[in-house]
Amino acid sequence: MCLLLLAAVGCASPPAPSPPPGAQGTGVTLQEGDVASVAGTDLTVRVGRVTDLTSQGCLGGPVGCKDHALLEVTRGTERATVVLYVAHTQSQREQRVNQAHALGYTITLADLRGKRVTLDIRRPG
Repeated sequence: MCLLLLAAVGCASPPAPSPPPGAQGTGVTLQEGDVASVAGTDLTVRVGRVTDLTSQGCLGGPVGCKDHALLEVTRGTERATVVLYVAHTQSQREQRVNQAHALGYTITLADLRGKRVTLDIRRPG
């Protein structure tokens, strides 16, 4: 099993990063606990836990609000655990804390609100 962990912190609402030109992706919106096959891919995504401290009134500033989603991504018998963080600051966007590479795909956290996440899943290249 692979373990990918991306960590950063913040509390402002970020814009989602632009996908690379020419890249084709699939958008999927899921709730905590959902399991879904991703159309146009050979992946299944399970949303393990969604933490949205910002919507709960987090007062920690950019250092204290760690909004994130824990995902389990599978392809056949391969499995990866991914933690994606909301990129609240420009520095976090540059670090791509809302993005991970797993099982041949790039998975980007496009939105996180309450217990719902929107992911953009695309094969690089």
